[in-house]
Amino acid sequence: MCSRRETTESERLLVVKWSKEGKSLREIASLIGVTHGCVQKILQKYKKTGSVANIPGRGSKEILSTTAKRKIIYLVKKDPKSLKEDFKREDVKVMEFIFYRNARSRRF
Repeated sequence: MCSRRETTESERLLVVKWSKEGKSLREIASLIGVTHGCVQKILQKYKKTGSVANIPGRGSKEILSTTAKRKIIYLVKKDPKSLKEDFKREDVKVMEFIFYRNARSRRF
């Protein structure tokens, strides 16, 4: 079994073109080198959206706004030691900062 690969946008455009010309799913699949199920999904997506371009995924949503992130980074760069008092308070923004810092350290 072959490893998965993403079809290029030009391949997807060919699928749509050949489908409009009347070629069958299996003919198109053999010409491009993908399964007929893949061809079928490309055509369904084209009929639904009118485009063959990739749509953004569902991914996890950001917890902090960009403004809050910039403010946190600014405060840390300004005076990292002064944040100790902020950690002692049970403030929601501080808890968000701790979570954000931990999340960033895991990614990088």
